[in-house]
Amino acid sequence: MADAPADKTVPVSRERIRRDGSIIPQGVLIVVGIDTEGYREVLGVWCADSENEDSWSAVFRDLKERGLNDVSYVVSDDHTGLTNAIHRHFQGVVWQRCQVHFIRNALSKVSKKDRGRILAHLREITGSSSLESARKRLGEAVEVLADSHPKVAALLDDHGEEMLAVYALPEHHRKRMKSTNMLERFNRELKRRTRVVCVFPNEQSCVRLVSALAMEENDNWLERKYLNMETEENLHYPEAGNCLIPASVPITDTVLSL
Repeated sequence: MADAPADKTVPVSRERIRRDGSIIPQGVLIVVGIDTEGYREVLGVWCADSENEDSWSAVFRDLKERGLNDVSYVVSDDHTGLTNAIHRHFQGVVWQRCQVHFIRNALSKVSKKDRGRILAHLREITGSSSLESARKRLGEAVEVLADSHPKVAALLDDHGEEMLAVYALPEHHRKRMKSTNMLERFNRELKRRTRVVCVFPNEQSCVRLVSALAMEENDNWLERKYLNMETEENLHYPEAGNCLIPASVPITDTVLSL
């Protein structure tokens, strides 16, 4: 679809599939898009041995051959294979690192008793009303945490900006486009439905079932717009073209929610 959508955050769904007499785990790669009218759609389902750059590159090539173009915004986790493939196939795209995953990553670096304090700093950053304010809060957090929590300070200093790309969007889009929570919810439902299948006889049967579930979800999503695309005020993509979000690629954890 030419103006097709594209918009992760649990680990990629993994299913057990029989191959050559053995049972192997396979990752189910899913891409969700948001079109120029604000509707969501699952663009495709693929099985892969791993979520490396080659696997995601094959997915993106398939989508582009089917007509996906003008991708201007992508939200995903920071899995190296995924992000490398994103920047390789959608050059110049605005990439947003999932804030939920970033926060989980930061909290994993501190003891439980310190997580409340760290979370407060992170929420001040992500809850800022403007990019300028977010950057200010980010710098302050790096300074304050440098001595007491150097690992968190280093993460913020090196990668904090990656979760601020969402400020390129209008304010009324940011809440839904700052993370891959939407894809995470879909993955949870997907896992609930595939759990009854202990082992898929082959990859094709897995893709068929997941695709059928995705089509059901697409029908539900068509009942209501996910984003209001009627206004583009406050949009300031650098050289992003005229469309607000012709395609945003979610990728679940691996987490992938292209």
